[in-house]
Amino acid sequence: MDFLNDSFFSLGDTNSTTTTAVDGSLHCSAILPVIFGIICFLGIMGNCIVIYTIMKKTKCRAKQTVPDIFILNLSIVDLLFLLGMPFLIHQLLGNGTWHFGAAMCTVITALDSNSQIVSTYILTAMTLDRYLATVHPIRFNYIRTPFVAALVIGLVWALSYSLSSRCGCMQD
Repeated sequence: MDFLNDSFFSLGDTNSTTTTAVDGSLHCSAILPVIFGIICFLGIMGNCIVIYTIMKKTKCRAKQTVPDIFILNLSIVDLLFLLGMPFLIHQLLGNGTWHFGAAMCTVITALDSNSQIVSTYILTAMTLDRYLATVHPIRFNYIRTPFVAALVIGLVWALSYSLSSRCGCMQD
């Protein structure tokens, strides 16, 4: 679907159709890149602050907790997605044309799908951890350790890497 050249409806008045096409073009070529740029900038700053805070806490000899491990990895995966966002903004500014080659397209697509998979699985693991901490705080305390959380995170990254590498291969 071509978002830049399609008008939603025509009432027979050529001026309204032209105005709709111009407004749609302005929307995609000016407004969306600015909004995406603001989101990208604020997201990178926010995730860097979260990573810095958790790493600083760990260096001050504080024991890293299970939620810290999940939140740190969630910030890292969000940061990886946001680092690929300027390429998507450039594509929006170029009216949907990709100028970075097929290899870079595959890398950005794999990074995007990997970010979605890892974020979903980390949030699922966090939900399960919060459930165990709330409903069964003593019974499953031996499972809620930083070692087990790191093991789960490692499995999540490995699983998502295998799934997103298939996505990158299918795109070619």
